[in-house]
Amino acid sequence: MKQDQDAGRGVPSELRDWLREYRLDRHIKTWPTSSPPKGDLWFDPDRDDVKQYYVRVPVESLADLKAWMGAPNKTAHGGERPDKTQATASASGGRQPAPIITAASDDATVRAAERHVLFEDVDERMLGDPFWSGIISGLLSRWREIPMLVLSSLVVFDDMTVRISNTPTALFDGVKIYPTGHLRFLNDCKLICRTFEMVPPKPTSPVGDVTTTYTTR
Repeated sequence: MKQDQDAGRGVPSELRDWLREYRLDRHIKTWPTSSPPKGDLWFDPDRDDVKQYYVRVPVESLADLKAWMGAPNKTAHGGERPDKTQATASASGGRQPAPIITAASDDATVRAAERHVLFEDVDERMLGDPFWSGIISGLLSRWREIPMLVLSSLVVFDDMTVRISNTPTALFDGVKIYPTGHLRFLNDCKLICRTFEMVPPKPTSPVGDVTTTYTTR
């Protein structure tokens, strides 16, 4: 594994089970100690000024991909997925129907099938079906590793804008957004954090925001 972040320190004991739940204990052996400078930020794995905050994590299985970019099977941890992990996948509520498959599957059908594989349960029947096994093989071939943004915490202060692009997964111990701070997701991103707080505005203050759907836990 190529790790671009600073050496950091050993992972605190209170975070180890959390990382294990997301299948990341094998890959994240240190926890970052440095924080980005205060002010507007743009996180992108191709930007030299923020590369140190990324860990390139190898994808070894569909279970990895679902944990980091979608939602694990319901039975993966012995029960239902927590509701918060489905903030993106189930924005309309409930399970999403499988896409309708035709003999000449177009790009839109393939994209719908890929999303279904990432966010819905994948069972043995699907693994044995030529269409679905092809969709899964295509996903694993395309995502051989994931550039994962890893920070101890992300604090978006007043009048500050943080942009995140080309980042499939962002992992923080905590996220805190002040009333006039803005967190912008420019592409699909799964946000994994232990705590998420939006500081309430004063009665006369504007309200900060988070744009674009994301998944958080």
